[in-house]
Amino acid sequence: MSSPRPEPTAEDRQALLGMIGGFSATQILYAAARVGVVDLVRSGQNNVATLAASLSLPPDRLGRFLRMLVVIGVLEEDGRAGFGVTRRGELLATDHPESLVDHILHVGEISYEVARHVTAAIATGRPAFDVQFGLPLFDYLASSPEARVRFDNLMADATRGRIEAILSAHDFRQAREVVDIGGGSGELILHIVRRHPTLRGLVFDLPGVVSDAAAHLAGQDVGSRIDLVAGDMFRDEPPRGADVYILSNVIHDWDDEQATAILARCRSAAESDSRILLVTELLPDRVADAPATIANDFSMLMLTGGRERTRAECERLLEDAGLRLHEVKPLDVRNGRQENWALLVARQA
Repeated sequence: MSSPRPEPTAEDRQALLGMIGGFSATQILYAAARVGVVDLVRSGQNNVATLAASLSLPPDRLGRFLRMLVVIGVLEEDGRAGFGVTRRGELLATDHPESLVDHILHVGEISYEVARHVTAAIATGRPAFDVQFGLPLFDYLASSPEARVRFDNLMADATRGRIEAILSAHDFRQAREVVDIGGGSGELILHIVRRHPTLRGLVFDLPGVVSDAAAHLAGQDVGSRIDLVAGDMFRDEPPRGADVYILSNVIHDWDDEQATAILARCRSAAESDSRILLVTELLPDRVADAPATIANDFSMLMLTGGRERTRAECERLLEDAGLRLHEVKPLDVRNGRQENWALLVARQA
């Protein structure tokens, strides 16, 4: 006998209706970020006429758009036929320290377009990104400097939220050199080197990314102790002989075969006593334990064909690459999301 069907509540219905209409809010935020509405309103161009003149847009239709920004809480009416920026709206200001502009532009231009191919990704195993854009994500980023810089900025921002947890979990004091494989803008290696005055750091990443990292690190107080090496982790061996090789949020981008190849190159470059550190999310036993990790796993299905993995799956990858899992250290990452971050320490088998 089948169990009785639960009766949806009014709240359940409203929640789903909100999700159904989420596409509209995404593109409204994207349009506001793309034309810089919040920056303009903060500069004093706070009514339809002045904004329409500044943006070369028809006043009537622009006014209707601005009213929608009031509906979603980005702007507020000031009582004088003008608009002000709300507390929430400040996050769309380009000069706010916690600005979400890069995030909104990335989602509006990439994630939004990719999401229409969920069924194709599930049915074929081909990343939805490839279906939409005709090439893999990292090839696309290599061909689009604006999108690449925005993506690296997002990764650097996410990394900042994990840096203290990483530094607390692993003792870098005995290391002479740390190589960050796929290190992006260099944000993580910058903080590791800054915390350890005798240590040298190195970022190993694709040529365009390394060029962007050079600009990011220019003028930093430890810039002379950070080297940048361009290379492809699938074709080029990382610099040899470092004490520590760290892969932060990298392995999840790739399927098992590709991930094993990356780890094997690290093993080949490492000395017998080198440490290889994986900063990664571990899939929980239950969805409710880390729903954000489950969401990130789905994002990998859509974007790259990679995946988040359980501890046992990570251990098998390491073994296939000739490495041995030495230790698993949970990371205390407090970012308001229910994620399951860990630092895995591996050595040559």
